[in-house]
Amino acid sequence: KPELTSQEVRDLLTQTAFKDGRVQFDAQGHHKTFGFGFIDPGAIREALETEALKAVGAKVKQVQRSYH
Repeated sequence: KPELTSQEVRDLLTQTAFKDGRVQFDAQGHHKTFGFGFIDPGAIREALETEALKAVGAKVKQVQRSYH
């Protein structure tokens, strides 16, 4: 999604990263060697699709309100 800011991309990657249960992450979800975990393409796709559906739903509600 080219419209995402660099911060939004970072948040997406860190929030969807797969955490290996054999590694101890700190309170912020970070590990000094493994960072925030492994990139999880499926979780990223799901997060983007969910966000897209929310955006579509918001637009539909806005249109519905304008007709009432």
